[in-house]
Amino acid sequence: MAGSRLDKFGTIFKRVQGLLRSGAWSEVDRPLWYDVYEKFPPKVAPLYERPVPKDRVRPILYPEDILRVQFHKIYGNMELEDLATEDPKSKTNCQKFVDKYMELMATESPPDDVFQTAIASLDFHGKPLQTKKERKNSQEMKGKTKISALSNINELYNDEEYYVENKLDIDITELLENTIEEDDKKHW
Repeated sequence: MAGSRLDKFGTIFKRVQGLLRSGAWSEVDRPLWYDVYEKFPPKVAPLYERPVPKDRVRPILYPEDILRVQFHKIYGNMELEDLATEDPKSKTNCQKFVDKYMELMATESPPDDVFQTAIASLDFHGKPLQTKKERKNSQEMKGKTKISALSNINELYNDEEYYVENKLDIDITELLENTIEEDDKKHW
């Protein structure tokens, strides 16, 4: 009896059928595929003892796939694709690049030149397309500028001459209390 619980004996259909007959599962809980499998069973039952077919699966690789790999190696995947719309204007940068590349390849130019020309000719929302390294460097620079801006503010805050020259008489605690009170009013 315990042997029937092994994966090697029976099929998943027989197990679900047994659960339904015994009342462990209700008819409402049965899987979607159950009715289809019941009406159209396979010609040969998918048992464990059945030998694995030796059919060789052919690799499916298109030239566009290689282009996409090259594009993503250099520029990365930096955008989300909206699968809900079929609007041709909502193509990803990568797809725009592939389309332009294929269009330029029809002129029979060298592939390296076509790659660079396709990148240069595309308009990416008015901004030049950044490589992964450029994006990383720009993010690091943004972080450094934020830090330097904060340090400049701290220096000004600690510089009493700045307040005297500009006649700034600010009581920070009073300012903070006012903003906290305003925030409390918004929440209540």
